[in-house]
Amino acid sequence: MYRLPGPAETEDTALSAQRIHEQQLTGVAAVAGELAARLFGLDIVAPDIHSAADNYTRFLVVQRPADAAPAEGANKASLYFHTAHRRGALAEVLTRVAACGINLSKLQSFPRPGTTWEYFFHADLEFDAPEDFRRALAELDQIAESVRVLGVYRKGGTY
Repeated sequence: MYRLPGPAETEDTALSAQRIHEQQLTGVAAVAGELAARLFGLDIVAPDIHSAADNYTRFLVVQRPADAAPAEGANKASLYFHTAHRRGALAEVLTRVAACGINLSKLQSFPRPGTTWEYFFHADLEFDAPEDFRRALAELDQIAESVRVLGVYRKGGTY
């Protein structure tokens, strides 16, 4: 079986542990919680591997759009978009978003299923005024192949 020479991203830490167990993989490790290790009979090689003291997990409340009330004081949004596969397409998106006064606090790419060298991007955008976000969204609608707003909410703090 072919092994990647380094880390590989998966959709879920516990699912990675489960796959190692079910496929009886050797020489492969997963970054997962202690409960996942116990459930799937895996050895814990290195506990507490996070390197940042302020490491945290985000939790979101998900509602159907029809049931969701507008967030009071919204100043952050999460969205997915994809661009054409051409030189400078992502740079154009980022430049236009920045020109609207938006801080891009997260950008992560995901391969588009069934395509080669095409990616979805998950982005978190922070803004001072809702108008800035609406303007950035209008810009994205003009240049991205697709845009989907996942949520608009008030930026949380760390606890």
